[in-house]
Amino acid sequence: MGGIREGYGSQPLYDLILRCREKTDQISHISEILYHESCPMERDLKGRQELCRKWDDGKRVLESYYASAQIQAQVTWANYPLRYQVKWQVKGSPKVSVIIPNQDHIADLEQCLRSIQKKTTYTNYEVLVVENNSRQPQTFAWYEKMLQRYRKVKLLKWEKEFNYSAINNFAAKQAEGEYLIFLNNDTEILTPDWIQEMLSVCQQKKVGVVGAKLYYPDDTISMQG
Repeated sequence: MGGIREGYGSQPLYDLILRCREKTDQISHISEILYHESCPMERDLKGRQELCRKWDDGKRVLESYYASAQIQAQVTWANYPLRYQVKWQVKGSPKVSVIIPNQDHIADLEQCLRSIQKKTTYTNYEVLVVENNSRQPQTFAWYEKMLQRYRKVKLLKWEKEFNYSAINNFAAKQAEGEYLIFLNNDTEILTPDWIQEMLSVCQQKKVGVVGAKLYYPDDTISMQG
């Protein structure tokens, strides 16, 4: 593996850490701050130039790392100093099945489906709405409109007692997709490439489950995500 390599300016240790990562699976999270460096954006010109150099050097380290691993990825600056956003390229165009259980909450479901249809840029997907023990007649009347309004939506009917896991497993067995997204009926899509983002991560080695960042209406973050 070697030690410190030249050619990465101010970030040779970053390069070394990433290469070490490929040689072991014994890396663990330590829930303490081991190192901290103040990195305010309000610097003088020389300080900002040095910060940009570090940012660029780190970007080159990441790009080199993914290239050597033969992983197609785009590395860009994030909104915070010395942070990066990595977008992995989706391999192929696998079908994705979005599973949404529902019981009577047609207003929530309408908002959810509308946001999926309006904002989603990934095209190879289906939506399975799983009706489970609704009691309101207007719910079933609305389902008829739903199937006409949303061409990618299918309606499944669960007729046993409520069991969230069983309902999702029931739908999963009827899904056509290679990948499954389990979605609550009271969620709304915010990011157009939400499927690509999760799918590209899920396709990476050693990744089995991927979650999205969930926001409450007041823009606080749900810890369930």
